[in-house]
Amino acid sequence: MNFREIPKKDAHAHLFLSGSRARFEKLFQTSLPPFRTLEHSQAQDKKPSDAIRQLNRWIHEHLRPLLRRGDFLDFTSLAAFEQARRDFVVRFEPSVSMSAIDLMKIPPREALERIESARQAVDPLMDVRLDLGISRRDSKERQMELVHEFLDAPLAKSLIGGIDLYDVEDASPPEEWRAIFALARSCGLRLKAHVGEFGSPDSIRRHVEILDLDEIQHGIQAVQDSYLLQCLAQRRIVLNVAPESNRVLRACRFDVSPHPLRILYDSGVLFTISTDDFLLFDADISAQGAALVDLGVFSAEEMRGILTHGV
Repeated sequence: MNFREIPKKDAHAHLFLSGSRARFEKLFQTSLPPFRTLEHSQAQDKKPSDAIRQLNRWIHEHLRPLLRRGDFLDFTSLAAFEQARRDFVVRFEPSVSMSAIDLMKIPPREALERIESARQAVDPLMDVRLDLGISRRDSKERQMELVHEFLDAPLAKSLIGGIDLYDVEDASPPEEWRAIFALARSCGLRLKAHVGEFGSPDSIRRHVEILDLDEIQHGIQAVQDSYLLQCLAQRRIVLNVAPESNRVLRACRFDVSPHPLRILYDSGVLFTISTDDFLLFDADISAQGAALVDLGVFSAEEMRGILTHGV
């Protein structure tokens, strides 16, 4: 089943990790090994957190050195927009790490200008709404300063659409980020957080209530709690799930019946299919949708409806 002709939305991606590995290698004139993790190991006693550590190690070893290059922001943005266009993504909402921008010593105003320049070069018609990315390990004070700096930039209104809290779920409690999320809400931004990838349904519930979330990045563990599913459906909170990322990192089992995504669908929970990190998982939205149809989880018509949600 080919879904590439369908205009679609990618609401869960990370700008610096959204291009293809082949394009990265060509632009940076370097070689990047494929990301390999638990699925390639024979060890059965490893925990999901081991996969996250492996993912962070891969980024630290192979991408962090490239941050020193003056063209890192330009090349990663270019590669991300090219990959999105290749899959007919017409609405792209990648998270941009404010800490990485800060580390590169690029003023927020300039960062947005360079990202917009890459968008114009690839597809001026692509609707891009950046999420300001905050790691749970970041300084709250510095992140608050950066949010203000980004929102004061001339391109903020046309480019920034949301805020996104990410990294390991137990690195800091949601209460610590309440003030930043309240500021984002007052500015009309969509509120997102990575939660429920490995964390419990209770963690999802707490993040939704404390941060007043509009959308959840992952959230797949919600299938363990029927009452939580009912609440998510009633509040029309969207889960931006990434099946291939979840499979590779063993966030949940997909070799069960009913399939977790089928449970979401039948419970009336709104969700999108997203890429998360195309550079690492090498699976675009069309391919993931086709795989779910081939597995019999959804019909082709059901998948078409899922892929066009929010476009």
